[in-house]
Amino acid sequence: MPRPRSSGHGFKFASLVGETASDLALDGGSDYDVSVPHRSLLRTGRFKEVGALTRTIVCFGDSNTHGADPCGVSRLPRAVRWPRVMAAALGDDYEIIEEGLNGRTTVWDSPLAPGRNGLTYLLPCLLSHAPVDLVIIMLGTNDTKRIYGLTAPEIAGGASVLVDAARASLAGPDGMPPEVLLVSPVPLGEVTARSEMWGFGESRAESERLAGMYRLVADSAGAGFFDAGSVARVHPDDGVHLDGAACAKLGAALADVVRQRLSPKPV
Repeated sequence: MPRPRSSGHGFKFASLVGETASDLALDGGSDYDVSVPHRSLLRTGRFKEVGALTRTIVCFGDSNTHGADPCGVSRLPRAVRWPRVMAAALGDDYEIIEEGLNGRTTVWDSPLAPGRNGLTYLLPCLLSHAPVDLVIIMLGTNDTKRIYGLTAPEIAGGASVLVDAARASLAGPDGMPPEVLLVSPVPLGEVTARSEMWGFGESRAESERLAGMYRLVADSAGAGFFDAGSVARVHPDDGVHLDGAACAKLGAALADVVRQRLSPKPV
């Protein structure tokens, strides 16, 4: 007689799938190749626990998280982008999720491109990836565009709203608030033809003020803080985006910060 799969209304689909896979693998009832290590995990009931040991980190940002190439119109190779550099440095105990979108702001709607308001997407983003251990928020560069007419304190206010929204999502482990790391973006460089066309012609001074304002926001909220401009510079070709060398520095630095805030889960 097959053993019961569940009792009462405490039925868990994952448990059923795990037990069924275990039966098939151990009883020889499957055509799929189940390796010896996987058989061992199934026998000990640890198969479904392996994923639970991974720390999940969402990198929520704009084109510099997306990987816009400052020297062209394409996207930097996957391994070159700073989230993947960070992932390589952290190792397999961490799952890094890239959520970067060109033109994304903190909380402002763009009159030129739909879907760029970071606040409206943050909640569904975190819930879709839950449980999330840490959210790294690096936004604010696009907020400095002249079309928005914002000052550094106002942009920092938008970042503060995102920090609060991330915590209120309860998308962390066990339905708790996830940890938040607020990263002030790398300041803009010298004005170029492209940066002026994108609306950054008069934005450099405000971008340079963001780090100080973001630190105050993070300290007030009890969130982590890191100044991306302390380790990286934008490429002079467009004055806005990070090249591979800058991504390498930023990814390595953030890996160190993450290790200080999140240790691998104990086995």
